Order: sequence, then structure tokens, then C-alpha cells
Amino acid sequence: MISKKQKHTFLSEGYLIVRSAVPNYLVKKLWWTSVATLRNYGIDAVEATGFDDPELSKQMFEFRTRGKKQFGLMFDTIQTSVSLWDFGTNSKISSTVADLMSCKQTDLSLTDLLMRMDPPFDGRNKLKWHQDSSYFRQNDRGINGCVCSMAICDYSILNRGQLNILIKTY
Repeated sequence: MISKKQKHTFLSEGYLIVRSAVPNYLVKKLWWTSVATLRNYGIDAVEATGFDDPELSKQMFEFRTRGKKQFGLMFDTIQTSVSLWDFGTNSKISSTVADLMSCKQTDLSLTDLLMRMDPPFDGRNKLKWHQDSSYFRQNDRGINGCVCSMAICDYSILNRGQLNILIKTY
């Protein structure tokens, strides 16, 4: 449940930061799915401390550099995992979005989930500007959408793929 102040911020500024929106057990579930998937591609992440681990970031950068196709297959495996979908569709997030959109949870639809896997300082997918827009007929006027970005890394570290939000540009 969001407060009136949070709803006002969302409506006036075009964004809202909600801390701890994803239960920790779902982050851990996604982590272990990632570890198992990476193992299938020759990366042993069992000893890594998590998504922020510097050695894992180095291995991911090297993997992506030497085998784009294999990296893509690994990436797609995690993108389509039940763990990622559980992460992105948990009831805490959907109830927050329903509150923000002034609708019931049962009225929501989900068009896609994407887990960014860019190691620090890897600028290949860096864009100066990007706008999510309506791709489906359910939102052809572009007014019924809400983009949710959920950080699973420490974004206080520079060059981690932080979003730059353009306030009031909705």
C-alpha cells in the first residue's frame, strides 16, 4: 500500500522510489537460478558474494567478450526463468503498481521482464536516452503504462547501469 504522499509524488514527478519492494527470498531465488545457469556456461559463481561480486563481473565481461552467442543463450535462459518472473510479478510490486495506476491487481497485465546483466564499465548497451512506450493495443494511447525498475545491485557504485530519470517527462 502506498501513501497519499507517494501517490502525489508519482503523479507530479512521473516516478516513485519504493525501497525493499521485492522480498529478499526472491532475490536469493533469482541469484541461485543465475548461479546454476552460469555453471552451464563454464562460470562458477557459487563462491561469489552476489550480483555485486567484482570477480563475477570480470568473468561476465570476459564471457560476453569472447562468446556473444553463448552469452546471449545464457542471458535468454535467465530472462525466461520462473525465478525472474516470480521476482517481477510478486504481489508486493503488483499491489504497489495497482495503487499507482488506480486499478485492481487483476486489471494489470505484464508485457515483458528484462534483467540487465551489464558488468560495470561495459558500455556496449549504454544509451544516452531511451523512452519506454506502448507496444500493445491495451495501451495504444500510452497513458495506461508503468515501468518498474528493480535494482538488485548496489547502485551507489558508479557505472553500474543506473537509470537517469527525466523528471516530469511522462
